[in-house]
Amino acid sequence: MKTTKLFNIVICSLLLVFILYSVPRPISHQANSSSIAILHNSSEPITIRNESDLVGMDLPGGGTQSNPFYIENLHIQAFNTSALSISEIENYYVVIRNCIFESVTGFQFVLNITHVLNLSIDNCSLRCNQAPAMNVTDCINLEITNSKIDGAGAMFWFCTNLELIKNEIGDLFSSSATYASIKSLALVFSVHMENCTSVRFVDNWIHNTPTHGLFVRYSNSINASGNIIESLASWSFYFSRSHDIAVYENAIYDTDWVPIRFYKSHNCEVINNDIQRSGEWGIYLVEVNQTKVIQNHIANSHFTAIAIENSSNCEILDNTIRDVESNGISIEDSNHQKIVNNSVITTMHNGIHVRYSSEIILSECFVKGSLYDGIVFDMITNGNISDCYIVECLREGIFFYQTNSSVIHKTWSVDNSFSGIRLILSNNISITNNSLCRNDEFGISLSETESSKICYNRIGLNHQRAFDDVGNNQWNCTDFGNLWYAFNGLNDSSTSILGSSKAYDFHAYRWSRTIPNITSISPSHIIKQDLEIFVFELESPNLEWYKIYVDSDETVSRWGPATTIRTTLNLSVGTHNITIWVINAFGETNSVSQIITIHPAETNINEEVIVSIILISSGIIQLVASSILVLEVKKMKE
Repeated sequence: MKTTKLFNIVICSLLLVFILYSVPRPISHQANSSSIAILHNSSEPITIRNESDLVGMDLPGGGTQSNPFYIENLHIQAFNTSALSISEIENYYVVIRNCIFESVTGFQFVLNITHVLNLSIDNCSLRCNQAPAMNVTDCINLEITNSKIDGAGAMFWFCTNLELIKNEIGDLFSSSATYASIKSLALVFSVHMENCTSVRFVDNWIHNTPTHGLFVRYSNSINASGNIIESLASWSFYFSRSHDIAVYENAIYDTDWVPIRFYKSHNCEVINNDIQRSGEWGIYLVEVNQTKVIQNHIANSHFTAIAIENSSNCEILDNTIRDVESNGISIEDSNHQKIVNNSVITTMHNGIHVRYSSEIILSECFVKGSLYDGIVFDMITNGNISDCYIVECLREGIFFYQTNSSVIHKTWSVDNSFSGIRLILSNNISITNNSLCRNDEFGISLSETESSKICYNRIGLNHQRAFDDVGNNQWNCTDFGNLWYAFNGLNDSSTSILGSSKAYDFHAYRWSRTIPNITSISPSHIIKQDLEIFVFELESPNLEWYKIYVDSDETVSRWGPATTIRTTLNLSVGTHNITIWVINAFGETNSVSQIITIHPAETNINEEVIVSIILISSGIIQLVASSILVLEVKKMKE
């Protein structure tokens, strides 16, 4: 009986112990978890001068990569000293997490880190009063994540493999009175880097600071992406004397100075950034080489949206610019610049302005509503404008001044308040295959311009056809001149050009009105491949604009110069209503719709159909459909 009772007591005791250990207990730390409170322990400032000091602290962990030393759950307030100073650590891995470091008085850094390898700082708060929150020198493999940095920011010198990810930097804890005390430190930026290599600055939030965002000098291999930067008093990103920099997919709002600036840097990329309400330029490049500015969205810039000075071999591609108070794009004292497929809408000055430069390629750009000229070439040599559409500018559509040996080709300049194309003191210019319509002055105007060739252009519905006041310009090629609207003569006969030069187009042709006539679209069934693409080709001398709608949604809207325009559609599996709408230079429109079914890839219809729609010179859209036999993967395996 006693044995049974003793056994029951033992069992009950074990059960009680099990229950006690099973009940959830308070957790003192949990990185990146806002749902579990962290219990911070107050501590005096810590100084770790070398590895002996580190080992002597008896920290949790073993100092290895898989089991690092942990400095955690501390709240340190420092007076006239650093809260944490750590240096000369090469052979151990250290993690600092879930800590609060504060500098209450004095000009010392909150964290001072020198020559440390393999350090991680996670989920910490750095609060400063009169100095930068962090100073880091000569470190390798440093990671700072999920932390909050207040005050004049963080400084990094001679660091390699540095990562700052998902941090918040700005006016987080300090009062306005406290910030007044650090405003004199404006040259100490939110994040300052010099002589750093292999840096990832990703998904951070910088806001409400009296300083710059990320300032970098003498550094390379930097990735700055996915950051949100807003309400800064100065630059958001500034890279000086650096190379191999990628700045992409950042959101930058309400910057008093320049959101993105490069100076004396090379091999850089600025891609797909959203820039709104900048106090000066949107993107500003000075003395850079081999730099690309691609697919950025810039609106409400106080100065020029994209500006390049004293630079070479740059590309400005696929950017959208709207509502800026100066030029949309400005290039000055630069060579070998490529400006392609940019949209510039509503600028208070010129749409695109290039001056004192050479070897300029400008193509496929859309410029609308500039308060001055649409495109300006000022003292340019070897410039090429092609496949552009300039509309509704309050002065010239295209304006050349003292520009030589350049080309204007396959471009529309319509509905401008002055002339479609105007040249002053420019020589050896080729103006071919352009459409110049509905301008309030001349279609083409040449003043003090010589040795230029003007042919294969469509000129009509302007207040005056053309003007030439010097002579020695050729208004026709060997057997073809220009197409003139309301030309009463016979085709391939002569017509005079207004002006003192008494020039003639000796092979003039009538520009006839043709109403677009669209026939049909087919096929109605297509197999969905990995990337199903329809290719539409439209071509017409009179075509001004075309739009493609998929299920009533406008998918493509582009101008259509006198060339073949290729547009791709990636349609999902299912049934779609495809509509093509066109308008010609005389305002006449037409459209046609067709139901198209996209079948899944496993369907047993073994053909891929590429659809081409060709609008020929007579204004009739015809259909060309071709089928390509596609072997099934199953048969190939067999």
